[in-house]
Amino acid sequence: MESEGSGFIVEKKGAIGYVYFNRPEKLNAWRQKDYEAFEDIVNGFEADNEVRAVIMTGNGKAFTVGDDLDEMPQHLYPYLFKNDCDSAEAGKYLLNWSMNQPYHIVVKTILTILNSGKIYIAAVNGICYQSELIYPLDFVLAADTAIFAQGDVRWGIVGAAGSTQTLPRMVGRRRALEIMLTGEEFTAQEAYRRGVVNKVVPLQDLMAEAEALARKVIVHPFHAIKLTKMAVTKAQDLPLVQGLEVEGYFSRISHTRENYVKFAQNFLRERRERREMQKKKVEAQG
Repeated sequence: MESEGSGFIVEKKGAIGYVYFNRPEKLNAWRQKDYEAFEDIVNGFEADNEVRAVIMTGNGKAFTVGDDLDEMPQHLYPYLFKNDCDSAEAGKYLLNWSMNQPYHIVVKTILTILNSGKIYIAAVNGICYQSELIYPLDFVLAADTAIFAQGDVRWGIVGAAGSTQTLPRMVGRRRALEIMLTGEEFTAQEAYRRGVVNKVVPLQDLMAEAEALARKVIVHPFHAIKLTKMAVTKAQDLPLVQGLEVEGYFSRISHTRENYVKFAQNFLRERRERREMQKKKVEAQG
């Protein structure tokens, strides 16, 4: 169903949720209210115990081209485009606006995704000029026709929505700067080489590949996925020694869960039975 008042179609099929960016006439550009709707969509999937994976893609030729400048609040224009405005006043105004509007909202959503026990997959079907949306996701599959860019620097602004923090952690400082400071387009194949996407597939196979990947991962226990993601996320902010402590803590938690206890009990029982059978076989031969 279409998320009311937003540019999204949201569906659920069994354990997989789907988010379709649905403003193809605008190349799926995002308005302010779309950021708010996106947060609600993610929180809705987080609250749904049946959903184990979420796949995001775009309708039409684009994944998303980024913000819809035609929908930018008109009261921002004087501060963005007039040279004679008071810089201190503009700075104060824009800071207050940004802390309560799109980028602040999407940062909260990013943190939710990074620490979630659910799997988030981007199926990039075409133009992706708001690539910061895909950086925090668990997997990114790209159609062979997809095109990427993060062009904030060309407009004289610093990339937001977590991009200056998530991209370097994912691909390293130099590759991140190459993407952000040149602002140039790059192909799906180049995105794979740089480590931005996991796999490049033919466009007609994109959703099937994303669904197959989701099913491959969600067979594993929810808590094991969540604790692993949390450990990896926290490790990126900690020195190695502290990161190892976090890993050990989460690992000990996972060893107390029913899945591992059953596995250990079955493993020990089967090994005991094999040894008894081998002993009897040796005794019969002797």
